[in-house]
Amino acid sequence: MDGRNNRAMKWMKGEKEGIVVAGGRDDPTQFPCYKGLVIDHMGTVYVAETRAHRVLRWCKRTSQWDVIIGQTEQRHENEIEWPEDLSMDRQGNFYVVEYYRHRLQRFDVET
Repeated sequence: MDGRNNRAMKWMKGEKEGIVVAGGRDDPTQFPCYKGLVIDHMGTVYVAETRAHRVLRWCKRTSQWDVIIGQTEQRHENEIEWPEDLSMDRQGNFYVVEYYRHRLQRFDVET
């Protein structure tokens, strides 16, 4: 994660330059405040965006983020507050650590 430039970078072993995976200063889909990042076996990037209280998904070959957990325009039971980190198990379940509520939640997310 490259916080100053609001982007996620991929660094290959032995390389001197990284590859922008998602976001960036000139990218309208950039994310301003994130704490956690997970990349699955398909190369899909998941980001915990703290200030917006949500988890975003960036699929390869797409031009924008998808909100999969948290704040949307309507209230849902999967609302989270100040997500600090996230993890994913082999079944595709997400585990989100919430700073504000001092808890860890599991979410079943269809991919």
